[in-house]
Amino acid sequence: MEENKTFACAINCMDGRVQDAVKNYIIANYHVNYVDMITEAGADKLLADNSNIPIMENVMKRVEISFHHHGSKILAIACHFGCAGNPVSKEEHVVHLRQAKKNMEAAGFNGTVVLLWVAEDFKTVEKID
Repeated sequence: MEENKTFACAINCMDGRVQDAVKNYIIANYHVNYVDMITEAGADKLLADNSNIPIMENVMKRVEISFHHHGSKILAIACHFGCAGNPVSKEEHVVHLRQAKKNMEAAGFNGTVVLLWVAEDFKTVEKID
């Protein structure tokens, strides 16, 4: 690995329209060089439900690689307008994001979790508290 290069990790929807927005937001706001991107259709709902054990184990393994091998300290969980994998309102996405964060913490994840919403223009990213 390159010396002095920093990483964050993002669990994001697979939708190609949101990848750059999430990556650019994380780099700009958390001052990292790279973002390891873990993608699943409707990732916020997947993490909130926590019911698909094989996919959850796979996601957690990839988060572990990012944190233990790349030194990530930030984990972003992102969702977006017009998601085909989780076609619900923004308000329901926010509920899913907050539950996803709780589930990640309950699974033993101890980094900083950031929740992100990508707006209809697929460029604007809002941090959800």
